[in-house]
Amino acid sequence: MIQRKQSVFLFLSFISLAGLAFLPLANFLGDQDSLVMYVYQIVSKVPDSIPPFSSLFLLPLLSIVIIAATLSFGAIFMFKNRSRQLMVVRLMIFL
Repeated sequence: MIQRKQSVFLFLSFISLAGLAFLPLANFLGDQDSLVMYVYQIVSKVPDSIPPFSSLFLLPLLSIVIIAATLSFGAIFMFKNRSRQLMVVRLMIFL
């Protein structure tokens, strides 16, 4: 029974990490510009303006989210080897 509950929570963590690709992380409202920050890009709400950050600025955040989502999804299928599953979950908590 514990394994099933753990798999449900791991799946919910995968869904929430995958949802970060579609939902904005933050909104920045300034005097001259308004920015919306996603995991993969920063979008300016002002027409014909260039965001002050390149896409490489968010590369570390994007890589951490992808690694955590992959580990979460992979840990669901490690139910036969509980010690390895616990090690992967601890690594996800560290991330």
